[in-house]
Amino acid sequence: MNLIEETGALLRQAGFKISVPPATSGTVLYFEDANVLGFAKQFSSATELLGSWESEQDGFLRRHSSALRAEPAKAWNVYSVLLCSVACPSELRTAFEAIEEDFRGSRKIARAGLMSPSDVERALLPLLPIRATVVLQTQDPLLLVRERLRDTPANVIDGLLGTAAPRVLAAWLTEQT
Repeated sequence: MNLIEETGALLRQAGFKISVPPATSGTVLYFEDANVLGFAKQFSSATELLGSWESEQDGFLRRHSSALRAEPAKAWNVYSVLLCSVACPSELRTAFEAIEEDFRGSRKIARAGLMSPSDVERALLPLLPIRATVVLQTQDPLLLVRERLRDTPANVIDGLLGTAAPRVLAAWLTEQT
């Protein structure tokens, strides 16, 4: 999977303008919207990412320094997205965390082991709009009501679900208080 193509598609869907700088062999893209400016780079290994992320970030900032001076508010929202499909060795995990905690120059997303489109989407969540996840219930709704009212006497639940006359239900509820 090409991480840069997947990143570009996700960011484009989120409303970002995407551009691919010349002579980057499809391993880099730039993105921008009204509030955010950044770049994404795909690395061939976690070691390569750790060894060159800083020079990649600094080069991007140098190339865009005039645009950042023209829009100072955007300078607070510069992102370096550093991606690798190869898993990160366990001994390098703390170094990856340190990259994301380093706020010099830009905010950073550094992820390795990205194997699927959903992995890339999870990595880009800080840049993507918030979406609500809807969980569809396959259970019988009456069973769900009974479960939620489990501390209520069974005859009252039956009455609430329509199997008792309203005056009988009222009497049961009055008895409960």
